Amino acid sequence: PQIGIAKADGSKDGYLAAGDWTTFNNKVTGLQNGTGTTVLTAVQTYTGPTTVNLGTLAIDGSIASAVTVNAAGTLSGSGTILGNVTNSGTVTPGGGAGVLTIAGNYIGNGGAVRVNTALGNDASATGRLVVTGDTSGTGLIRVVNTGGTGALTAEGIKVIDVQGASNATFTL
Repeated sequence: PQIGIAKADGSKDGYLAAGDWTTFNNKVTGLQNGTGTTVLTAVQTYTGPTTVNLGTLAIDGSIASAVTVNAAGTLSGSGTILGNVTNSGTVTPGGGAGVLTIAGNYIGNGGAVRVNTALGNDASATGRLVVTGDTSGTGLIRVVNTGGTGALTAEGIKVIDVQGASNATFTL
């Protein structure tokens, strides 16, 4: 069966509608290809690849597939990605101020991790990327100050938490 995505006016973006109940047996892939934002709030169990070409894909639930973020794409949210993430675009945990967990590996391909942080002491509010697997490759960290006035830190403000092997190189 085929699923069409159409608005009432016939344009090809908008709501997902299917005529009959169908089981897809994890043969679904995800694609964010528009300038808007798609928010996934539930547990997504499909294992086909997910690609963010343009616009924002926000994971506020969980997703089982690997995710590729291309140069004009943004991966956001406060949920969990169970597959690997390859980033050539932008990853913005929680839209900048929450925690996004990658329960796989993070592969930097020149992309950026962008966080909103109140630049202050060690306990400052910040967006955080948690990677339970390994990191590799290269990328940027972009920190947006959200009202912090600066303060001395003993340990710093943790914006990326790598629980596996930390082999990526990030430039501020």
